Amino acid sequence: MCARSGRCVTGNGVRRMSLHLSRSKSGCRRRTAAVVIGLGCLVTAGCNSQPKHHNFSHISLDNNPIRKSFRDPNADFERMKKFVLFRFAATDAGKEINAIEETQLLFVVKNLLLAKGYECVKTRDEADFVVGIRYTNEYKESYIPPRKLTIPRYIPGGTSQTYSNFSGYAGNKCVWGSGTSTTYHSGTWTSDTITVGGYNVGFFYPFVYVTVVDAKTLSQVWQGSAIASSKTADVRLTGQFLLANLLGNEFPNGTRPKDPDHGILGVSVMCFSRDGNTYHPTVMELLDKGPAKQAGVKQFDQIVAVNGNNTANITLLAFVEMFGKAGETVQLRIQREDKVIEKAVVLAPPTMEE
Repeated sequence: MCARSGRCVTGNGVRRMSLHLSRSKSGCRRRTAAVVIGLGCLVTAGCNSQPKHHNFSHISLDNNPIRKSFRDPNADFERMKKFVLFRFAATDAGKEINAIEETQLLFVVKNLLLAKGYECVKTRDEADFVVGIRYTNEYKESYIPPRKLTIPRYIPGGTSQTYSNFSGYAGNKCVWGSGTSTTYHSGTWTSDTITVGGYNVGFFYPFVYVTVVDAKTLSQVWQGSAIASSKTADVRLTGQFLLANLLGNEFPNGTRPKDPDHGILGVSVMCFSRDGNTYHPTVMELLDKGPAKQAGVKQFDQIVAVNGNNTANITLLAFVEMFGKAGETVQLRIQREDKVIEKAVVLAPPTMEE
């Protein structure tokens, strides 16, 4: 784990979540893939294990998010399988909320809960629990006063020559002339004192709060919050990382039965946005011997198309529906910073992820 200096979030900072096979009311089978919310170094800047430049290096948080959550001990999450999203912006109390911002952050919440094994429905009557979010993104400056710095400086050694004239008598003779002498001086250390002027330093402090209520009783069963600092002004960008860190680590896992036939890429994905408007499945982690890694897919690549089908703003469930059985070949179009790359990947059997 890392603190304010920002190294990387590892160990407890990563929580594994899985999507498996489910069956809809119509009886059709829905394939999903194992998903790891592997925030890893994506959340913070300066991690040695991540690529120096990647799709999200311009919006990484400056520190490991501080999160907190509370769960009603009497809440039965075993029976809670379906959720519906609640929009505060649509209420009288939420008139000052940016409805577009809220919708985009709720899209992140939706995908995170799908990854945890829950099912999203459209109405409260169908749901077991209701999820809403609130968020802020305050900017604060602090003044760093002037200060003096002492900087060591080395003066290298060298030689110096001295020129001199002489005259005098040798016996009854007058003599005169000139001569030189060479002296070696060893190197020495000294120091210089400089004054650095005062200046202001500012950070944005994105904050997200998630509340979950029982759809039948409307009693609160879970709440959580996360905050960090960032140089990024857009809360849609920083908020997606905070939500992934919060829900990925703190919210209870749901369950889905596995599909023994579906093929896998050997990657862990999450839908993230580089600009706050368009979300694509993003590679968070790769299996060492998985087909995607063998084909040259890299961490933080965004999969923008599968077999020519655009993946912009689709859910994780819709994304994994694009893949067939093990042994089939899929064509991935990948966005890697300013480059678009094509990769052909042969799907592996699901036993590879075990």
